[in-house]
Amino acid sequence: DITTFVYNRRGYGYSDGGSIRTPKEQAEDLRILLRKSAAPSPYILVGEEYGSLVLTEFAKAYPDLVAGVVLVNPLVEDNINTDEFRKSLIVENIRRDIEKVGSSIGFTTLIYKLNLACDTEEFESKLDEINLEEFKVHRTKRDYT
Repeated sequence: DITTFVYNRRGYGYSDGGSIRTPKEQAEDLRILLRKSAAPSPYILVGEEYGSLVLTEFAKAYPDLVAGVVLVNPLVEDNINTDEFRKSLIVENIRRDIEKVGSSIGFTTLIYKLNLACDTEEFESKLDEINLEEFKVHRTKRDYT
């Protein structure tokens, strides 16, 4: 029997923002969410990029709850304090801000209609009909970009 638990960290996806939290604090948030959801342990944790820092902290803090960890394109904590990494974050944040503002005024919808958006054809081909429809409805929305 397998149970899948998926969540968005504060400020991502449809979750509310809030104050800046360290990976350790976010690991504590995850522990609370898992406990409240009654998701059965031990957990196999899967995290991408910044999420890898959170899950590493979770595994260190709660080793008895973790059966394994899969890190996809993980970040190295020492690297995130470099000027180069900070500059890349600034560029990424500007891009996301433009997408959010653009989605509010229909700009992202126009980009998709003109086929100027990133190619999602391969991704879309792997979705079932229900998830494909949901993706198409939400892909240009402010909280989904």
